[in-house]
Amino acid sequence: KIVTISNKHIDKYGLTYSIRKGILEILDYMPKDKAIMLDGNFNFLKNTKFEERVLLEVGADSKYPSVMAASILAKVERDKLMRVLETKYSGYGFKSNVGYGTAEHRRALSELGPSVIHRKSFKPIKGQL
Repeated sequence: KIVTISNKHIDKYGLTYSIRKGILEILDYMPKDKAIMLDGNFNFLKNTKFEERVLLEVGADSKYPSVMAASILAKVERDKLMRVLETKYSGYGFKSNVGYGTAEHRRALSELGPSVIHRKSFKPIKGQL
């Protein structure tokens, strides 16, 4: 299952809560008795019924095939989305920077301002509003 969370949701509820929401949606499709491996050192499922099943490990996406696969799927989906967004919001270089704050992207934001798909709560953009 691939879950996307809108920029508007992230702006309204914050990135941490939005990531948690996405993970919880994915868990609806997962076995109910298996461990949940999260890449990193932050437990997005703290204070949920899943908290005890969470395993945290920095670099899990380079060590465990299932986490590697999930990471690849997420990146492929993101890249597809960014190619579509490039056609709708040209000038930001989404096809090449896939939304990362490259020099090209920062320059476009400076020249064009944020588009409707940019997260207004993201600090560099928030400073432009």
